[in-house]
Amino acid sequence: MMHVLDDDLSDALDKWEELTPIYAKAKGQRIHLHDFRKSKHSALTLEAEGSTNAEREHKAYAHEDYLAVIKAYGIAAEQEVDAFWNLKLQEAKVGVWRTLQSNKRTEAKIL
Repeated sequence: MMHVLDDDLSDALDKWEELTPIYAKAKGQRIHLHDFRKSKHSALTLEAEGSTNAEREHKAYAHEDYLAVIKAYGIAAEQEVDAFWNLKLQEAKVGVWRTLQSNKRTEAKIL
């Protein structure tokens, strides 16, 4: 039988509390960058030189500022996913602890 100590539960809850604001910040940053990339693209399209809208749009997509926003968006998404799954791991640890506690109570009733 697996042994999960109360200290393990305490550690999981502490980690959960630590990770929650990290996840919230990462998600907020990802959402901000998701919308900002559209604004940046529009601004760069307006600034770009070209005879057609398609030509200006292509230049905007290739612009280093737009590419920097896309890279930052990818990093923010990665940080969000990492924090989310770390939170889920702590949640699973708490679930295991709860199940084991329930099993102990059931065993005590039987004996």
